[in-house]
Amino acid sequence: MITQSIRGRLTILVGASLATLLLFGALAYRTIAVVRIHGPLYERVVQAKDLGADVLPPPLYAVEAYLVVHQLVIETSDSGRRALVARGIVLRREFEERRAFWDGALADGELKRTLLTEAYRPAEEFFEARDGQFVPAVLGGDRRKADEVMQRVLVPKYAEHRAAIDRVVALSGQAVTDQEALAATEIFRSLAILAALAAGLAISAVGLGWTTTRAILRPIGSLTDVIDRMKHGDLTVRGGLTSHDEVAQMGRALDGALDQLEASFQAISQNAQTLASASEELASVSAQMGSNAEETSAQSGVVAAAAEQVSKNVQTVATGTEEMS
Repeated sequence: MITQSIRGRLTILVGASLATLLLFGALAYRTIAVVRIHGPLYERVVQAKDLGADVLPPPLYAVEAYLVVHQLVIETSDSGRRALVARGIVLRREFEERRAFWDGALADGELKRTLLTEAYRPAEEFFEARDGQFVPAVLGGDRRKADEVMQRVLVPKYAEHRAAIDRVVALSGQAVTDQEALAATEIFRSLAILAALAAGLAISAVGLGWTTTRAILRPIGSLTDVIDRMKHGDLTVRGGLTSHDEVAQMGRALDGALDQLEASFQAISQNAQTLASASEELASVSAQMGSNAEETSAQSGVVAAAAEQVSKNVQTVATGTEEMS
């Protein structure tokens, strides 16, 4: 297993954090770029909606209902007329449903007023005349009355409705343009904020990593120097760390241990000096005792000689006594 220094590990940690931050920023920018207004996804969604609008008549625009009216005029079979009448009823129901939907969805303003009042009122009158006068005349075979209702009511009301719808389209297009511009401005501002935030976080990460590395490695270097000098017998060196982190706590603990160790060695030195003095005194006493022992031995020899002489004298006296006897 490859071992690395603390500096190397912290450098890798800061680098990995910075790389992750940059990757996050790039991914966020790409996501916003893809889904932004006039972006790829937006253009595809708009294209699909435009295609649907081009091939299908909108339910809130009475153009298909107007077409069905004209088809009723030229339709000759009863089954065909009944099918067209049923289709007209469905179109009116869808028209009313969409009108109710937009009544609740649109905010108050010119667009809502134009759509739900100016465009709706002639369309409603168109449907009323169609269902109340035109359809019964067509189904009853009264061609003259059907033509009269068509020219007097249906055609003018549809034209009025169409004119209001054109104004709705213009207002809606302007609203879309305004919203797109607002969205583009908001996205640009968000991207600028995101870029500034990413740059700030990157600078903060590098600065924090540098200060953290410095805060860890400097006291560790001081402690390493203390231990190295202690290894060579110098117990007077101290780390002197004053911060409040864990490394400084370890340094102060080492300083306390060195204080205790130095005090213990001083006490041992003092005891050794006392012991040396006592040893010298003991040696002097031993020498004196040896001298006294030699003197005692010499005196013992004199006493022994005197005793021997006394014994001889006693023997002499005894002999003399025996001779005298």
